[in-house]
Amino acid sequence: MPDFDPTRASPWLLRLELDRKRMTDKKLTMEQIADKIHQGFGDDLNVIYTDDNADKLVFRLRITNQDDKGAE
Repeated sequence: MPDFDPTRASPWLLRLELDRKRMTDKKLTMEQIADKIHQGFGDDLNVIYTDDNADKLVFRLRITNQDDKGAE
């Protein structure tokens, strides 16, 4: 995954908080979910997530602008 360039990030952020019990029941980790998101969106989406042991399981998703053109 390339380094994150904050100048290309959207000002909008999608924050998702996941249910720990459901994650445990399905035997999922935050890293597995992040990998699937990355497989689907590639470098078009910046994914930041908390550790599996954190109090709250949170994903923060931002769209990455691929071109340097202004809005049309």
